[in-house]
Amino acid sequence: SRSTALSLLYQLVLEFLPAEKASMAREALDLINREVKQSNFDDVVDFHHKFGVGTEVEGVPHLPPLDIFNFRYRFFEEELREMREAYVEKDLVKFFDAHLDLAYITHGSAHLAGLPWQPGWNVIHRANMKKRRAVDANESKRSHHLDVVKPEGWEPPEPKLRELLNLQLRGRTT
Repeated sequence: SRSTALSLLYQLVLEFLPAEKASMAREALDLINREVKQSNFDDVVDFHHKFGVGTEVEGVPHLPPLDIFNFRYRFFEEELREMREAYVEKDLVKFFDAHLDLAYITHGSAHLAGLPWQPGWNVIHRANMKKRRAVDANESKRSHHLDVVKPEGWEPPEPKLRELLNLQLRGRTT
């Protein structure tokens, strides 16, 4: 983890640098620690580790057992209801909270399924960036002018996701 790496760097600094340079190096490491934040996904992994959740088959892509799937599904439904309620009540704080909770649940569910989140995210992001804005609502399958649509020749991300999962299952991540 990031904290372990920083701890090791601190030890190396103290052991191998003269005191005056060690002090400067420690300040630099502190600055890096404050500036380099881990991802939201890694935050949720830390949360799971703290509570001993989902570490049994960590990093091995799989569909979770039905009871875990149903638990997570109900969790999503609860947060979606809270988001709608917050909107109806015009409560921006609760609306914000519901969005953050949905992201937390999404990351947690992906972690529980052993999915390689960041590489998968990169695949989806690249595919989405190749879409284009709908000209009007008639062009959108969701009937909204803010939609983006798949242009002619657009390639779906599933083959690359399948390849990514197969690599992960064989023990080679990208």
